[in-house]
Amino acid sequence: MKATFIALLLFCNCLVNAQSNDSTVVRSVYGSTNTELKDLMSFIGVEKFRLELNDPKLAGKYFHLTCQEYKNGIAQPEQEMFGFGTRKEILQIDSTGKFTIDVYARTVDPTTIEALFKLPKVSQRKTFKVEADDARRFSFRTDVVAYKNEKARIPMSKKILFFVHSLPYLKDGFYLYCAVAESQVPVNEWHKQFGVKHVIAYNLILE
Repeated sequence: MKATFIALLLFCNCLVNAQSNDSTVVRSVYGSTNTELKDLMSFIGVEKFRLELNDPKLAGKYFHLTCQEYKNGIAQPEQEMFGFGTRKEILQIDSTGKFTIDVYARTVDPTTIEALFKLPKVSQRKTFKVEADDARRFSFRTDVVAYKNEKARIPMSKKILFFVHSLPYLKDGFYLYCAVAESQVPVNEWHKQFGVKHVIAYNLILE
């Protein structure tokens, strides 16, 4: 009985170590710590997120980000966020395993939304056209990943949905954002299940 218990402990320990080696922790912080800047961003309608990685296992890996639109449930071609002209080493995580990305999202006009992605060595602005008067209802979400106390564990070497810029779910006269983002329903089914007609999905691979 004792031998069985020890074997079980060893198995569980190996399982935890395997999961740890195949994944890492990301931290997501919303908004600014500066009160005046936070008030200004709220006034002009800018959403800000900072995503932080800090893991020695990530040293030398690449932050590979793509985006893909879904219009009325139909997937559009997936695009590289940092085009072919970007030198690959610019997206490489340094020898300490630390990497940060700041994201700013806003409504430009009634038919245009945009997001700015600032990495340590490069930045990219993405602009999308939307249906008339829809732009003001779009929200940038990181909670498609299951965060708890600002932290979440994500896999390495596997494509995941990292964040979305999306219209809400309209139910009983209310616009619901968290209910969709946190549903764990695949983004290609959001139109069918929630009636969300336009989503920009951002996918990440740490490779």
